[in-house]
Amino acid sequence: MHRLVRRLSRGWVFSSYQQLVATTASHLWEARPGLAQKNQFVRIVSDSRFGFLSQPTDRQARSSVSFGSNEDLFVEELHRIFDDNKRDPELVNHNLYKLLLEENMIRLAHKNLVVAAGHEKNFYERRKLVREISRELVDEKFQFEVIPKPTNEEGAKFIYTPPPFRDKVVVEAMRMVLEKVYEPVFLDCSHGFRPSRSRHTALMSVRRELRHHKYAFVGRLDSQDLDHHVLAKFLEQKIGDKRFIRLIWKALKAGHGNRKHHIWTVKNAWDGKQEAMTLSTLFSNIYLHSLDSWVRDSKQKFDTGPIPRTMDPQVSNLTHRITRLEREGELARAKVLSARKAQLARSERQSSLTSFRQLFYVRFGDELMFSFDASKEEILNFKKELEDFLRQDKM
Repeated sequence: MHRLVRRLSRGWVFSSYQQLVATTASHLWEARPGLAQKNQFVRIVSDSRFGFLSQPTDRQARSSVSFGSNEDLFVEELHRIFDDNKRDPELVNHNLYKLLLEENMIRLAHKNLVVAAGHEKNFYERRKLVREISRELVDEKFQFEVIPKPTNEEGAKFIYTPPPFRDKVVVEAMRMVLEKVYEPVFLDCSHGFRPSRSRHTALMSVRRELRHHKYAFVGRLDSQDLDHHVLAKFLEQKIGDKRFIRLIWKALKAGHGNRKHHIWTVKNAWDGKQEAMTLSTLFSNIYLHSLDSWVRDSKQKFDTGPIPRTMDPQVSNLTHRITRLEREGELARAKVLSARKAQLARSERQSSLTSFRQLFYVRFGDELMFSFDASKEEILNFKKELEDFLRQDKM
């Protein structure tokens, strides 16, 4: 027993409670060997007296058996939907509503919200909520509570009323399904409220693609509400499940498709790390996907000519010579070569402009950026075409 005390005092670390109990039992037997055989005594102490160390508690057993036992199957099903839509961008998805009818799918959505919020709810309350939501979805009786619009009272800050938790669970389940349907379809120019994308990825693309462009304009879509009928038309192109469409209409009428709402949702409505990716932000990306596609097609027509060289070899050679002369103190010769370098660069740029034209586009949420390497007249013509498209599609 004294050896065990010395080991603990020297900082010995046991890999598990079971190892600690077995070691303690072994030293107890050495102190009083007449109790029983050593192996039998260690087994009795480890398994019987301290059985709670190796056996799960009642709550853990209930959670593993009756709550969340088949969540991995639904994760695999969501990945399968993602792969199918990636192989065929024109695929029409059916039987999506059946995923929401399974309790495990609602549990998975509930788990995402709980993990994001950083706290756990009571097991019985959680199970009751999930079963209640599943029954209402089976009968198509689930109704979203209407979200009041953010109001400004007497010059104070805008007041936003978040939806109830049961609505958040259904919204999260719908978002998980729709995200797997549309994420393979979205274009690379879209960076707002998408997995593994952010303002930083948008800025990185600007830094990578933007080189010699002289003109650029930035815009923002100011309309507060999405046109629900236009959004429904876009959704029906990829979703062939009528029950899922009816559930989406319920969410839209409750205010989950309000563009102003999702701005406040991102700021301070949802708790945790996943507040930015909500159903409203996903609806906004689906709604603006047609704009991204139109700009992609217009870019293919707009871009002409070979890409100009970043620097002429003669200009690069003169740059090195000028640097060497300035280091050696021959400033007069360096000044002459600098004038020659500027003349060569100007002529190279003018020759490339006659045959080269390029458009760059990036979008983060409702904010748009267009950059051009073209003449001013061509840019104004493109801007007019863009305004006509936005007016026609009610953006």
